[in-house]
Amino acid sequence: MFSFLQDEAIQHASRLGLTIAVHCGYLSGTNLDFTRTHIRHIVPVLLRHPDAHFDLFHLGYPWIEEAIAIAKGFANVSLNLCWSHAINPPAYERAIIEIANSVPSNKILAMGGDVSLLPDVAYGYLKLARIGMARALSNCIDDKLLSLREARAIADTWLFKNAFTIYPKLRLYAPGRK
Repeated sequence: MFSFLQDEAIQHASRLGLTIAVHCGYLSGTNLDFTRTHIRHIVPVLLRHPDAHFDLFHLGYPWIEEAIAIAKGFANVSLNLCWSHAINPPAYERAIIEIANSVPSNKILAMGGDVSLLPDVAYGYLKLARIGMARALSNCIDDKLLSLREARAIADTWLFKNAFTIYPKLRLYAPGRK
């Protein structure tokens, strides 16, 4: 449930061109009520703030299909798959296949988000994400859903290019990158 102050913060962030990162779904730890972070709770906020951009974290796990539907159906939403490859690798791979065939490619971040202070963990997560993505995109190629060229373009876009469009302020920290 969002409050008046949260709505004001979202409006201010939107005016500054900032993306609002939202933790959705499963939480780290035990005995936590992750139903409070159900992906469906974001829909009224998205409707109230069509000019703000939201990056929905963790693939909304375990509500993956709803997260994919929200990313597909709302212009102001991107879907961040961070941590989902570690929570449930087979679900991540299935989601990659579904996303690649239903959600615009410019709305997906395949890895990233909330491990920036732990470089060794970020590196391990990146390896897991790349392995899962390679398996899933290989299945898409085998099933003739994508060509090799299309799969490579998706991987490059999801793992690198989209970070700069979804989080445009990152360009300040990536000299020489276009």
